[in-house]
Parts: sequence; structure tokens; C-alpha cells
Amino acid sequence: YFLSRGTFISSIEKQHFNENVDHTNRGPCLSTKYPDGFDRCVALPVHIDSSNKFLKTFHTTFWNSVKSKILNDRVTVMHCVPKGPEKGDEEERQWLISFSVLERYIVHSFNHVQFCCYGLMKILLHTVLDLNADTNDTISSYHIKTVLFHVLEDIHQEFWIPQNIFHCVRICLTRLLLFLFRGCCPNYFIPESNLFVKSRVIQRRCKIQHNLCEVYFCKNSYFTFTLSLYFPINITEL
Repeated sequence: YFLSRGTFISSIEKQHFNENVDHTNRGPCLSTKYPDGFDRCVALPVHIDSSNKFLKTFHTTFWNSVKSKILNDRVTVMHCVPKGPEKGDEEERQWLISFSVLERYIVHSFNHVQFCCYGLMKILLHTVLDLNADTNDTISSYHIKTVLFHVLEDIHQEFWIPQNIFHCVRICLTRLLLFLFRGCCPNYFIPESNLFVKSRVIQRRCKIQHNLCEVYFCKNSYFTFTLSLYFPINITEL
């Protein structure tokens, strides 16, 4: 026996939305503009024993204290959400494992520089890609967060200090470009899952690389100026 994604979403719609209210289905989320507009993400929690088993076997170098707290408090940090692949799975049997709760715990453990780096990378995403018609709706903030998680595994915690903020951003940008050149952005928790399978990312990959390379070689004056507003030091240090 299995519960299809469509059946689950339909049951949630009937329970929580008036049929006269305008709402849309966006993957695992139900969105409405009435009365003030909100998004409701529907998910099923993974059993705590399975969640803890995953955590105990997952190796990390930078959030072990977070892992210990979650295990001690027996917090459910994994969920199944009704989202499947773009193609195939016509019977809607596949669900997505979501680590959003665990990711929130990890992000809340960031130091100031790590959090600033995350914010600056999101500014880069908005100013360099989202505002460009050829590259908008390609790289998401989730890709940025995934890149940062991978970098944090490789770069010692003592490196993340204010004096190194530009170097930290450059390392993250380098890693993002590396993933683009390879055509594969490994999911942080499930590395065999490629986050670059979205058709628009595949189609626009060369343009995305071009725009990001302009930032990497300091040819994008708008983004460089934006960075200087947040950290008023010599931009040539990039």
C-alpha cells in the first residue's frame, strides 16, 4: 500500500481550504492570497528512530554539537514531503525527504561571518542571476545553502573570521562554479542526489557560468559595489 502525492495534497486541500478561496499548489506547498496570503507546507514526519539512525551515521566536521543536542532532545528533523521528479513517476509514488528542520538548526549554529557569507551569496544570487531574464529561476537559495554546507565541511572553523569574509565568499563562489562546470551539485545529506537536474538549470548553465565568472574576476561592478557597502575594505582583495 502507498499514498500518492496527489491524493495526500487533495485531502489537505479539503481539510484546510475553503473551495471558494483562491489557492495554488506549488510542489509540497499550498499557497493562497486570502486573507493576507500564506504558504502551507504539508509534510509527514519521519519516525524519530529512523531520523536518529541517520544522524548517528552522518559524518560532519562542523555541526557535531548540533547533532548531539538533536539526539539528546529526540527532535524529529526529517520529513516526507509530497514532491517528486519532474518527469516519470506518473503514479506519484515518490516522495521527497526534507531536511529543512535540520538545516534550520545548522544555520542557527553559524557564527557571524558564516551567516554574513550566506547572506552575501544570496545577494549575489539576486543581483547577478535573478535580475537577468536569461538566468532567473535557475540557481535557488537552497543551492547556495548546499554550497555553503559543503564548504564548511572543508574549511576549518578558525578561518571564518571578519578579516577573511571576502575570501570566504570567493571560496563559496568557486565551489558553486565547480559544481556548475561538473553539472552536478550534490545534495549535502544525500550526495548521490544531484540538485542540478532541473531542466532550466541544464539549459542555461553556460549563461549562469558566464555571469558568475564576471563576479569571480571582479567584472560585475554592481555586485562589487554591493559588497563594499556591507564590508568597506579594499575590493581588490577579492
